[in-house]
Amino acid sequence: MPSGTWVVSLAVGEPRFQRGVERLGETLRRVGFDGRFEAWRTLPPCSPAHLDVPFAFKPYCLDAARADGAERVLWLDSSCVAVRPLDRLFSKIARDGYLLFRNWRFIAGEWAGDAALERFAVTRDEAMGIPEVNACALGVDFRHPTGVAFFERWLDEARRATAFRGTDEPIADEDDYEAIKFNRRQRVSADPQVRGHRHDQTVAGLVAYRLGMRLANHGLGVRPRAPRVSSPRTVIVNLRAARGRRRALVRRLVPPATGQ
Repeated sequence: MPSGTWVVSLAVGEPRFQRGVERLGETLRRVGFDGRFEAWRTLPPCSPAHLDVPFAFKPYCLDAARADGAERVLWLDSSCVAVRPLDRLFSKIARDGYLLFRNWRFIAGEWAGDAALERFAVTRDEAMGIPEVNACALGVDFRHPTGVAFFERWLDEARRATAFRGTDEPIADEDDYEAIKFNRRQRVSADPQVRGHRHDQTVAGLVAYRLGMRLANHGLGVRPRAPRVSSPRTVIVNLRAARGRRRALVRRLVPPATGQ
């Protein structure tokens, strides 16, 4: 793997996040990743608290990696594991300047607060035609103009807070956070189509839409119950299973030898 190639993640708060990044690191070694794996155990410099600006730590972690010399980065949530070598993903990042995965059949218009759409001058009807990004895994090449344009806007919106929060107002507490996330009491929109707000990936999808970026349909799998990887094109799996079942899933998902 060329120098300057990083995988970045973060584990702050619950012990399961720490266990997750340790598991991620192990699977990266098992598939032969020889780049740098940076797993933050604290919030990166200048990053707001999660309850202030949910998931802002992702672009802040990537910005810190850029400052430390990263050229191509792949963000992976602590719930992710690598099941095949990452060369294919990093080749796409280098070629296109970015890697963004579509989040199954979800639509950005159903998961974006009014305040976020206003930031991007996107109508609700327009947003109902925008596919949602899955921000558990995304890549950026800091040497590519498209990658830089995407990242700078994503980071800027994290700094401005409103689009990431989904509302102009501060988040009061954890109950308010849940209300925003699932649009309880019409917290982010009175539109009955709106199911909630997904913070970092809502914003990533809106930035991608404004820049005309294409979303990948293959390479990332989400496995709540599946016992094994169903497609040879799957490289990363986001283990959304119940916590007690994740260890068994990892044993079945991850190959015993590099590239197998």
